[in-house]
Amino acid sequence: MFIDGVYQANRDAIDVAMLDIERIEVVKGPQSALFGHSTFAGLIHYIAAKPTETLSYYGWADAGTDDLYGFRSAFSGPISGSLKARVAASWQSANGTWENAASPGQHVGNTRGWAFAGTLATRDAAGPLSASLSVRYGENRTNQPPFYGLDYRSFNCGGHDPKSGTWSYFCGDAPLPSRVSLSPDLPDSRTRTGQVGLHLALDLGDVEILSDTSYYSATAATYRDFDGGPEGELFGVCTVGFNCAAPLDLGKPVNRLQRSNTVQQRRLVASEYAQELRLLSVGEHSVDWQLGAAVYRTRSRFQFAYGAERGELAANERFTSLNLVEPLRVGSLAAMNSAIEDGPNSAQVVQSDSIEHRRTMAAFATLESGLSEQLRLRGEFRANWERLGLDSRKANFTASFGRSMGARSFFDLTGRVGLEYRPTEAMLLYGSYARGSRSGGINAQPSLLPEEQTYAPESNWTGELGVKYAGDGWLRSAQVTAYHIDWRGTQIIGLTATPGIAALIQRNTRGVRTWGVEFAGEIRPTEWIGLDFALSYANPRFKPGSEDPGSNAFCGLSQSSIASSFCTIRPSWVNPRQLVPDVSGNRLARAAKTSLAMGFTLIPAFEYLHGATLRLGVSYQGNVFERQVNGLYYGERLLLYQPAVRLTRVRDSQTDESLNQWRPAFGGRDHGISDRLAG
Repeated sequence: MFIDGVYQANRDAIDVAMLDIERIEVVKGPQSALFGHSTFAGLIHYIAAKPTETLSYYGWADAGTDDLYGFRSAFSGPISGSLKARVAASWQSANGTWENAASPGQHVGNTRGWAFAGTLATRDAAGPLSASLSVRYGENRTNQPPFYGLDYRSFNCGGHDPKSGTWSYFCGDAPLPSRVSLSPDLPDSRTRTGQVGLHLALDLGDVEILSDTSYYSATAATYRDFDGGPEGELFGVCTVGFNCAAPLDLGKPVNRLQRSNTVQQRRLVASEYAQELRLLSVGEHSVDWQLGAAVYRTRSRFQFAYGAERGELAANERFTSLNLVEPLRVGSLAAMNSAIEDGPNSAQVVQSDSIEHRRTMAAFATLESGLSEQLRLRGEFRANWERLGLDSRKANFTASFGRSMGARSFFDLTGRVGLEYRPTEAMLLYGSYARGSRSGGINAQPSLLPEEQTYAPESNWTGELGVKYAGDGWLRSAQVTAYHIDWRGTQIIGLTATPGIAALIQRNTRGVRTWGVEFAGEIRPTEWIGLDFALSYANPRFKPGSEDPGSNAFCGLSQSSIASSFCTIRPSWVNPRQLVPDVSGNRLARAAKTSLAMGFTLIPAFEYLHGATLRLGVSYQGNVFERQVNGLYYGERLLLYQPAVRLTRVRDSQTDESLNQWRPAFGGRDHGISDRLAG
């Protein structure tokens, strides 16, 4: 995701305020030269509105159900003979639609936020050198979203424990509750995001030089009710030196059973400096070209912390995992003993803490040639050098290996070739074949087997064929696209095979093959009636030999059990000593096969309603699987959007006239299409 060309490096802080946005671009497939930075499968680009040559302003006020209130406003125009500026601000507040049953009157999913954006730019006639300085900053505060955890007593598949009679997983359609019940008064999650960008352009006639300099910084602190309920998780309690160290077969009784509320805090801080230079041809030429180079310095800090409520636990007592066969007998010591706090809402113990430093240099080029009046050929190429260093400060509540792993270096070449044929002015046929890549990394977990301490890069080859139409008649636009993706060395979260360490790490699996087709269009039978639609079908499947060690527990794999009612179990190809679920042919988790969006728009032709629009929308998404093992599925939904009336008035000071503008609720023609890789 990019905002005004600036990469959003914090993956927990990409829900940006839709403030003063001119348009949204969705670019699909690997983008080696167009953007390059972390565009393994495509990107979404928010482009802010630019300062205007004449004074203009607008204001929007929002009101809705669940105490939704907000406003947005912007002012734009010249401030001197050579400069123009634009400033915008927004504020919004809304309660979630779900109420917390554990705290009547308290909603979950509440959100409060504000944002500011400003741009200072040279005017159009300022000369061959143009400059633009932009600043954006926003803060957002939310309480925990509504969620529901399945109780193990409802599990029905995976591994079966004959002693306790319990299963390890739930297969089938996830049962949705009529209400949610979560621990009240958890801290609000907060996001702070800011960026500064300087864009320079020098027009030298047939050649233009572009420079983009930017700094981005974002902090996201997310709090969750980790045990998924207001009562807390049930533990046994034992005494150190008496029954805590007893082997399970001795069956010593627990002191008592006790519940403990557990809070999770996830903190991600990211910053990035970026400098990019481009030299490109401009004007009408038979061959258009572009050369460029870029440098990035990125710092990311990942931190997890937990707080487990002490309650009545004495200093010499510890929590034990619940023994499902005999709950009043001692089980194994619980991991949450390292996170015991008197007040977990206000204090948590750091479980893992690591800082990642990346230095990236890239060189790229494009060449586009008109083979005839209707036929154009385009090629893109990018070389990327990356150096990654990791400072693993803490893992599993103890000191980690720090910087002792040293840095890893990566180099890759990516490219694209594309062919466009335009038989008429209104129609375009195109095809492309492109490679995308993403570097590997270091697992921030000490004492792993050498083959697990690092993971390798992943790559994909994407082929695409399509046709687009845009006209002024009743059919305004139409698009059909078919594509195939060969995803290799797919990076996946998995359970380590290192003896004595139970932790999730990043690993590689064989890969994924995807094919899909997309349809989109807009129909306007009259100037006051519009219909738009988008349909996507995707079928991402794991290649033969793919494995998912992260689902071991859900399949029921343990030291004493190697059988599962629905998982195929085999030795890992990474480490043959480890048994893993084989996910060959399975669909990727959270990947919907089918998605659909449709909208009906009515633009009244009456003069006194000029500028008003009425819109009805409907969307559909098919089921998705929760995990790669394809057991539990959820998410099929059909949503009907209630009628929305919009009236926008923009005043131009030069003519002193109100200009009515219709802004489509879906923001463009490329909406409703699911992610290509569904990753």
